[in-house]
Amino acid sequence: MHYTLIYPIREVAGRTEVLLGYMLSGTWEGYFNGFGGKVEKESSVNSAMRELREEAGIKTTLQSDIWYKGWVLFQEENIKDTGIRVDVFSVKLEDTVTPKATDVALPCWFDSEQLPFAKMPAFDDQWVQETVFTKKWHFRENTINYRHVDNKLLGVTSKKRIASSRL
Repeated sequence: MHYTLIYPIREVAGRTEVLLGYMLSGTWEGYFNGFGGKVEKESSVNSAMRELREEAGIKTTLQSDIWYKGWVLFQEENIKDTGIRVDVFSVKLEDTVTPKATDVALPCWFDSEQLPFAKMPAFDDQWVQETVFTKKWHFRENTINYRHVDNKLLGVTSKKRIASSRL
């Protein structure tokens, strides 16, 4: 199964903030999380943009400052060909962008150094800051390890580059 998560970020008074949604329904009800869901008949980046619009009322385009950060594989330990792959993105927003509460999530800004990990899904403390603020990486929950590779910028370049992306 294939899903996406997107983490909006902004700079305010020299600090970096991350927008998380307090989930009102679904698997992560009662937790703070990025915005995302299942990839439908679309690319991963288009899925992430759609989910951000549906869950936080924020419209982005392929010209937005969107970064593909890597993927997370949630898999049962030692069982091949099972699990859920989640492609993770971040998007830099202007500080004038105002998210909207939806039936799915209540958006809340957090200082990047004070994320509410105690109220986030298990293992988020091991990979969320890595994906939002550093290089692209890959993480397998069952082995709890990850590795860095070079960042890949999506959105600021041409539409053709994004369309040809394998995501």
